[in-house]
Amino acid sequence: MSVAEITPQPTISETPILQPEKEKKNVEVPITQPAKTPKPTQPPKPKVKASTKPQSPASTPAYEEKTTQPNKQKDEPKAGAKNNDGKVYVPGFGWVEDQGGGTQVVETGNNGDLNKQVGDMD
Repeated sequence: MSVAEITPQPTISETPILQPEKEKKNVEVPITQPAKTPKPTQPPKPKVKASTKPQSPASTPAYEEKTTQPNKQKDEPKAGAKNNDGKVYVPGFGWVEDQGGGTQVVETGNNGDLNKQVGDMD
């Protein structure tokens, strides 16, 4: 198989308008060689650090002895503690104003019937 040589044609300054219903016209498109792109390079390989003290596989590893201290707990008050300002301590929120009252129970007069209407629908 052989490749025919293509000679570049002069470029047309105006864009040709194709109207096949009026006349038949041969349109020539210049063919250019594609630009060469450089080959991608490989990223550098990470260097392996050499250990400072080589150990034989038969011996057990030696570790430096360090003294450690446990983390000290902050002096936080317990949940529900009250201060002089009347605020209550809530863990994660800090000192919060005491709203007082707690829960409120309202008797509805229900004598055990689950389907009984309670209240008004406005």
